[in-house]
Amino acid sequence: MTWRAATAGRDPQSPAWLPRFRDGSAIRFANQNGMQQQRPGAQWGPIRIVYLQYASDPVTFFDPASVYREPAWMRGPRGPDVSTELRWYPIVTLLQLALDMSLATTTPMGYGHVYAPEHYIDAWMQVTAPEGWQPSEVERLKALFAAR
Repeated sequence: MTWRAATAGRDPQSPAWLPRFRDGSAIRFANQNGMQQQRPGAQWGPIRIVYLQYASDPVTFFDPASVYREPAWMRGPRGPDVSTELRWYPIVTLLQLALDMSLATTTPMGYGHVYAPEHYIDAWMQVTAPEGWQPSEVERLKALFAAR
């Protein structure tokens, strides 16, 4: 299952920038604020995939179809790091997104395409499920990565 297919097949009640896919047993999504909330009782299966993505990452969400169709991430609730002032206009939005892609690595850490190392920790914990880790140890590891 690819990222694009999982995003397209998301629960329609979940936002495109932080989708919930099926029962969450194989694929989950996270952003800089943590993991997408899963359905109550959702359990991981034997295969675990976590996609870390920021709503403000134009590389992740660039879609050539935005030349004639409003992207799903612009509809409904916006990601916390996407301006409410951003509007969709045919052709213009595609050009703006292409420019944003070329500048995607000039944003502050934790926005755009500049992924903060500490934001990987929650995804890593979900995928590997290490035994014996206490929340305080996880927070200490995040702080260590944030300081670098």
